Amino acid sequence: MLRTLASVKLGVTLLLLLALATIVGTFVESVYDTATAQRLIYHSIWFIALMAATAVNLTVSTWEILRRVLNVPGSRPVPDSETVVRTMPRVRELAMPSTPERVAAVIERHVGHVSARNGGVFAQRGIAQRWGVIVTHAGILLLLAGGIALTLMARVSPPGGRMIWLGEGMTRDWYLAPSPENPRFSAEVPMPFTLRLHDFDADFFPNTNVPRRFTSFVELTAPDGSRSFHTVNMNVALRWRGWKFSQASYAILNSGLEPGMRDFFLRMDRDRFADLIRRGRLAIRLTDTRTGAVLPDLDAGVGARASVPLNDDLTFETPDGLSFLVRRGEEVIGSGPLGGLESTALGGSWSARVEALYPNYRRGAAGHSTEGDAMTNPAVRWTLLRDGVALGSDLAFSAESFRAMHFTDLPIQAQFEGYEPADLAEWREGDEIALRLRFTDESTDQTVATAMARVGEVFDLDVGDDSPAQAMPDQPAVGPHTAQIVGTMPAAYSGLSVMRESMRIKIFFYVAFLLFLGGPLMAFSLTHLRVMAWVDPSTGRVTLGGRARGNRLRLDAALDRIADDLAQG
Repeated sequence: MLRTLASVKLGVTLLLLLALATIVGTFVESVYDTATAQRLIYHSIWFIALMAATAVNLTVSTWEILRRVLNVPGSRPVPDSETVVRTMPRVRELAMPSTPERVAAVIERHVGHVSARNGGVFAQRGIAQRWGVIVTHAGILLLLAGGIALTLMARVSPPGGRMIWLGEGMTRDWYLAPSPENPRFSAEVPMPFTLRLHDFDADFFPNTNVPRRFTSFVELTAPDGSRSFHTVNMNVALRWRGWKFSQASYAILNSGLEPGMRDFFLRMDRDRFADLIRRGRLAIRLTDTRTGAVLPDLDAGVGARASVPLNDDLTFETPDGLSFLVRRGEEVIGSGPLGGLESTALGGSWSARVEALYPNYRRGAAGHSTEGDAMTNPAVRWTLLRDGVALGSDLAFSAESFRAMHFTDLPIQAQFEGYEPADLAEWREGDEIALRLRFTDESTDQTVATAMARVGEVFDLDVGDDSPAQAMPDQPAVGPHTAQIVGTMPAAYSGLSVMRESMRIKIFFYVAFLLFLGGPLMAFSLTHLRVMAWVDPSTGRVTLGGRARGNRLRLDAALDRIADDLAQG
């Protein structure tokens, strides 16, 4: 029975079943929700039983290995027949007869401590290699034990769990947890910070009500007043100072909202819930006033923020449902009414950065370089930026015959017109020098800006709104836009599960993971040799066998030495 429980085939089968169940659970969670995956798979009795069976298999197999490593009596497999020796991967028959005592002495000299009985001899070396397997099993057992414990805790904990429900534009400094007096009811548990839901977005599979993903854009205000913005979705949780918020559920506030959920939100938020249903979300259309390009529709809750399409670093805020603000971080860079009037530009700020100066420019197989420090053929390498994003780098030359030469296709190009002090004969990195650059619109060859800059300096370019460079086709969401309400949409609540992450639990799993990784490293870096011999009682004929885990060349060398010593008598 113990041999069956310690079977490698059984262990591999159980691990494959665990992996398959986890894959199915991930699929169920993505199609339905986390609660359904927990109920059907992760917290089910059969999944716990599968983990427990795997743990039993590993425990028994580890004990069998440990008995041999610790040299427990009866655990050293001394052969009792020639057949046992011939099951070893390396087998040799020696021509010269010998005695069991002689064979045991030679094997002990070349391998290590031997056990002998009735003509059979056993020895092993490098037993530390076997500790690698034990350490690996210990890591897996700890992971399984932690998983079983957490699953059982989840099964016996009060139903409902810890949740924070946020309507768009709402702020909470508490979450709901089962009441200690009566687990069937929820109680408000305060948090030392506040969460505000700015935007909730759900994407559904075509022609279904099954969500493909759903995401919350939240603002966290710490006790010291500092604020930070976070995106929470099914795969990315919000972790902050031991707190963990995971996207667990949602509710769209349309006429199909379940009566139980409607009553729940009404009891929890009263007038705010009714106001949220009345206001809903605004469907907003952004149109580029220069090109007429229409961006993908944007929707945002009143008093909330949403990301501007094609510009992940910008947020669109509708404070009152009648006007909007565009922010880059906390800086307001655009504003206007939601009604078709031209707004302030959402971006379009140009700048340049001087990257390097080559006093005597040369270009070879290694790229751009300088030949000495003499200012004989100076050139400047610079980078064009739009809204802080680098669009490309190019060179600007001082020599008249090279000034029209460009290596990169950029909407704005530069010419190197001189430097100060003008009498500088040579330049080394770190020397103060001001470089005079003139920037021109590539499409019109008109000068759009001039600047004096030093190496490493970033400076703004005053490119007017009427410049063709402002209408770059690969930047459709930058520039003056109009914002217009084209409809309304139902608002939403986002349900985030709340967890207090224990440092002790983290350390437990970190230790298990380190053991899981360190065991194979130990097992594969060391070599374990096992040598057996059988001396026929009637003829003295010696059969020698061996097995190696790790470097098999060491086993062959050890068997050769043993055979040579026995052959010499």
